[in-house]
Amino acid sequence: MNFLNLSDNKLDQYIYRIMKQEYVLAIFDQEQNVLSQMSNWKDKFENFQLQLGGILSGESFEYGFKNDFVGQCWTRDGYSEAMWGIYANDPSERYLRIRSTPRKLLQGLVDQHSLMPQDTCFIGAVKYKREAELKAFAQNNETLELSTERFARSLLLKRRAFRHESGLPPV
Repeated sequence: MNFLNLSDNKLDQYIYRIMKQEYVLAIFDQEQNVLSQMSNWKDKFENFQLQLGGILSGESFEYGFKNDFVGQCWTRDGYSEAMWGIYANDPSERYLRIRSTPRKLLQGLVDQHSLMPQDTCFIGAVKYKREAELKAFAQNNETLELSTERFARSLLLKRRAFRHESGLPPV
């Protein structure tokens, strides 16, 4: 199973997500979880590895599959003010908090993508880094490494400015 940045003791601990009521009801009605395209995420450093593309034989290129990655944001903090502020910001809508565990979420993904789950299904914890560390990760010692795990790991990197989303204190 493709758990990234998660120790075994975290796999069955609850994680939480804030969603519009209509989406939560649809999940239970259709028995299907919906993921969003990461290209729609707002932070300039989210999805940065795929947006950067690369250089091959002196020529710049874009990844043709960069818009194929999907995901969701969850938190370990069941009462995260930040997550309520980010995801429940329309007073005309009703929002609900749902919970699951990393193990259950990944098993649901694997069940839906059983042909190549080792290359298509990942669950991980975000690491909050300084911008310089993010740039160093992207440069990868000027080595082009094409692997789905590396791309998945890049999607789990965020700027420290967003650390409050996790429920961790600022540093």
